[in-house]
Amino acid sequence: MKMQILLQHKTHTLHPRQLIQSGGEGMVFSLGRDAVKIYHQPRPGQAAKLRAWLARFAGRVPPNVLGPTALVTNRSGAVLGFQMARLPAGSLPLRQLAGPKYAQQSGLTAADVIPLFQQLHQTLSVLHQLGLVVGDLNDQNIHFHPAGQGGGPALAACWLDVDSYQFEQFPCPVALESCLDPHLYHVTDFGARPVFSPASDWYAYFVLLVKALLLAHPYGGVHHQAKSLAARATAGLTILDPAVTYPKLARPAASLPDDLLHHLHQVFGLGQRPPFPRQLLDDFAAALVTCSRCGLAYPAGRSGCPGCHQLPLQPKLAQPGGQLQVRLLAQTGGHFLLLAAQPDRRIVGVVREGAQYSLLRLGVGGLFDRQPLFSSQAGYRFGLFGHYLVVNPAGQSQLLLLDTSHDPPQRLALLASDPFQGGDGAAIFATSPLALYRLASGALLRGSVRGGLYAEEVVATAHQQQTLLWAAPEADIVAGIYRIFGDYTLFWRDEAGVTRELPLPLAGGESVQELHVVPGRTHLAVLAHLKQAGRAYSRYWLVDAVSGHLAFQAQHPAGSELYGSGSLGQKALWGSTLLHPTDAGVLKESPAGQTLLPGTADVVTAGDTLLPHPAGLLVQRPGRVYLVTA
Repeated sequence: MKMQILLQHKTHTLHPRQLIQSGGEGMVFSLGRDAVKIYHQPRPGQAAKLRAWLARFAGRVPPNVLGPTALVTNRSGAVLGFQMARLPAGSLPLRQLAGPKYAQQSGLTAADVIPLFQQLHQTLSVLHQLGLVVGDLNDQNIHFHPAGQGGGPALAACWLDVDSYQFEQFPCPVALESCLDPHLYHVTDFGARPVFSPASDWYAYFVLLVKALLLAHPYGGVHHQAKSLAARATAGLTILDPAVTYPKLARPAASLPDDLLHHLHQVFGLGQRPPFPRQLLDDFAAALVTCSRCGLAYPAGRSGCPGCHQLPLQPKLAQPGGQLQVRLLAQTGGHFLLLAAQPDRRIVGVVREGAQYSLLRLGVGGLFDRQPLFSSQAGYRFGLFGHYLVVNPAGQSQLLLLDTSHDPPQRLALLASDPFQGGDGAAIFATSPLALYRLASGALLRGSVRGGLYAEEVVATAHQQQTLLWAAPEADIVAGIYRIFGDYTLFWRDEAGVTRELPLPLAGGESVQELHVVPGRTHLAVLAHLKQAGRAYSRYWLVDAVSGHLAFQAQHPAGSELYGSGSLGQKALWGSTLLHPTDAGVLKESPAGQTLLPGTADVVTAGDTLLPHPAGLLVQRPGRVYLVTA
């Protein structure tokens, strides 16, 4: 499948492997150093809006606003889309900053977030001065990337989906509900006329700032009556309200200065809509101190660290009535990057403490061995098969294989695996208990160690730079998803070497934001964060791995406990039951319905990662690992 386009009087051919992102409105392809967005079906007036943008704003918007630079047409002259600059390598959506797991692993604090939002404030102010209103301002169409050079800020931002911006008579046709001003909840058709304003932009900006600083939405938490985020927003019930249960893994509200908390109450509690005062950020940045014990950044005027004054999130070691037993297996001042249960019931983890990476070996009784690996920057990814550790440096395609049966570990092989187009450039790979799976030259390779030598075989074909991989934690089963333009297909290879496929049943106009697959012996869980017409939600497909048929599916709105505020990879599959970590405990979801696992409210938080173990359930917190048994 190929697509021909005309750009600046020159014909170009787009291949599926060039696809960066497929959304509800169109597809974005790489084209040299630039990118092109091709609409599925251009809306009436879209060509006129693009021409008006090029005439009025091309060359005038800040360079980090990746707007249209030229029209893309077919041979008949009909407008198909536009050309724009590409995102810098390693860029991530701003929503990553609101994930507790990412915050722990990256080491980013308010000291890094504030300069980034000072940049965003400056850019948004310039856009308003030019007569542009973003409208659909959210944490999926702003990306950030490392930029620290010569003492400058550590992070820089880029703005996407610029063609939807509102100006003159041209409306912004979409809005993401989690960032939409509740004053506009009554609007049913955003494309009918311009309805956004600088005030609604500043509202959305403040939502993103609170999420990045506190790791929680300003209308987050739990309320016994207003159960949805939209209901709490309509009622003005913020996370500061006494009737709202504060999210367990959110940073303490007192880590923000009083004047910023007051502004939060005015905007989200009382419904006021002033422009966000830049001085609040400048004053906060000047007053920041960092706790030497827990690493939390907070205002210097506080009497002590708000994080250390909170009760630590430590589960009780035995639940009332003897229903569950909770054992602390390991505790570290850093954070766990990998946790793997081996066939002999032992557990292996990789932790990063400061700049030091180490391998931990655990049993059901606790930690029994620690093996130093190396010192380096944050961002490394790991896999494990047998006693062979796979090391993938941040944003790189290289895979280093280490034999951890030696001390120090010995290098076994250096390989490479294809990245995913539109990702951060990191290698796509997966490890089962017995093998390493990687992608190279359009093939899926299975590698293992035989007689002390690493050997590989081709087990399937793969679509270059369009394939993602996952492996089962307890069996030699690998699953993946490949993308051809806007179509996604699930495939899996079982222990007998049989490969099956199943197209993902996506609805028209759905945009995939994140995908994750949990393979098991009998079933596979396919998890997706999706967006359609301004609504964000997650969908869960349960696939029978033996028959290859779809057994069950469910959908959860953004802001709900089952949506998953962090990575979809934090959920676990136990037979045909999906386990969700929530602040209320482990919530089990299956074709039979949803049930809360009794006694887990004091054990699990929404930011934990779950992993089945023959003896029970492993709960991975950034610096701790627990085993929960009946």
